[in-house]
Amino acid sequence: MSDLPKRLRKTIEWLNRQGFKTTDSGDGQNHADGMECALEFVHIVVVADPGVMAAEADRLHLLFSRAGVDFGKVVLDVAVQNGEDPASKIEATYDPQDEVATIIIYGVEDSDFDWTTHSPRPR
Repeated sequence: MSDLPKRLRKTIEWLNRQGFKTTDSGDGQNHADGMECALEFVHIVVVADPGVMAAEADRLHLLFSRAGVDFGKVVLDVAVQNGEDPASKIEATYDPQDEVATIIIYGVEDSDFDWTTHSPRPR
């Protein structure tokens, strides 16, 4: 797990312990060579079974809300265009061509939490 973005490492490890399968992440700043398409904001991507995608998105929302994340209503595209960090958001999508369901968590990083225990707590 050393290749995980430092700003997201604890959060990703915690999500994996909760049974989520994380597949991609980024801190919005450090892009590897050849990754010009990388997102310009903090994100974590989770793959879900298509049949339970909505339930898993709800579970993520509940877990993060209990940990103190405030899911605002800032539109991602507008925030990025204005050079702002987008508010925290969870978005679920399904592609019927490849039958892949993904849940993307935007704007949540390790510094949002108190990690004195093995689970995130509100700051």
